[in-house]
Amino acid sequence: MIVFTPKPHADAILEQTPALYHKEEQWMAGASRLPNDAGLIYKVLGMQSEQVKRIVRRFLAVVRQQVVGATLPAAFHWQ
Repeated sequence: MIVFTPKPHADAILEQTPALYHKEEQWMAGASRLPNDAGLIYKVLGMQSEQVKRIVRRFLAVVRQQVVGATLPAAFHWQ
């Protein structure tokens, strides 16, 4: 996921997003800065797509709260 946002938002998001490694569930995730303080890139590696989606949504919730001051809507599930 790439987040283009001003440096103050990127700093706050990065502060709330530590690099994580979960050996038992076999996934890892972390954020890095984009060049020229353009924002962040967030990467998730995992064995199960549902785990990856959950982790990405958690990051997206942090981004949305920081950038627009709103919570993330409930996940939409196709039937």
